[in-house]
Amino acid sequence: MLQPELKFRRDKIRSLMVSQGIDAALITCNANLIYTYGCVVSGYLYLPLHSPALLFFKRPNNITGEHSFSIRKPEQIVDLLKEQGLPMPTKLMLEGDELPYTEYCRLASLFPEAEVVNGTPLIRQARSVKTPVEIEMFRRSGIAHRQGIRADSKRISPRYDRYPSFPLK
Repeated sequence: MLQPELKFRRDKIRSLMVSQGIDAALITCNANLIYTYGCVVSGYLYLPLHSPALLFFKRPNNITGEHSFSIRKPEQIVDLLKEQGLPMPTKLMLEGDELPYTEYCRLASLFPEAEVVNGTPLIRQARSVKTPVEIEMFRRSGIAHRQGIRADSKRISPRYDRYPSFPLK
């Protein structure tokens, strides 16, 4: 994934965070990690309002970079944020509709002074408007699917066809 595209996506979330008075987000669900980081990792993406995003990962442990930190457990995040000189958030966004309750409580307890809010609707809102890169990815995917269906339809005998026929152009 192109880094400018990922930054644009994170900035879309940040602009919605501003409107809600949210200082930071802690993202951990796979779909949202792909959206904001570009791949699935076992870990967390900390998205502060006015600083670069920080990746805290458990696995894979071969990730390198200026804003990437290997951790064994999420409780290490707070100390690493302090080492980076980042202030603790006063209002933190977690994926309340996506996380199991125990994980939500565990992550919320890392920031006892912060008001913790459900950020799932905000992230969904940001993801609902597609960027030109995402639209192009959909277009290419549709072409690949159409080619696959055409290739498979030539191999399948019509008497075994379970689905109504549809024209392929």
